[in-house]
Amino acid sequence: MAVRGAVNIPVIGACIATYHLAYQLASKFGVISVSKDLNSVFLRAIKQADCEGRMTSMRAIDKPLKLPMEDFYTPAELEEEIMKIAKKQIDDEGAQLIVVACTVISLLLAPGGLKRLAKTLGVIFVDPQEIAVKTAEMIVTMGLSHSKIEYPHIHL
Repeated sequence: MAVRGAVNIPVIGACIATYHLAYQLASKFGVISVSKDLNSVFLRAIKQADCEGRMTSMRAIDKPLKLPMEDFYTPAELEEEIMKIAKKQIDDEGAQLIVVACTVISLLLAPGGLKRLAKTLGVIFVDPQEIAVKTAEMIVTMGLSHSKIEYPHIHL
């Protein structure tokens, strides 16, 4: 990511941070994406994170998310759709963790949606937005940043 060489602060990719965490928390994870059109983007990140062997499947929600949201799903309907997909991944494929592969999905659910899903289905649900923020926070707190050898400073 060229931007890392242009700044002196850590740059965290939500996908990579999420799949590395998923790798540490479960041996099998399912991915729920917001659109079939974006699956190749998420799959590229999973391959880059070297976590493809642990993914049970990547399934998209039925109606791609677009704004205004209420034209497609209410928060309750979106939660129900995610539950339906995750249940298949858990029951049929053995997923132990579910990645909701978009940084905005948790914002479109009613408050506590991912926690409710985790409690109802008995598996871990992870939010890439929260993971990216917490990863960045941890790196800054530890006084770390990206490698200057891998990402040399560039002048824009």
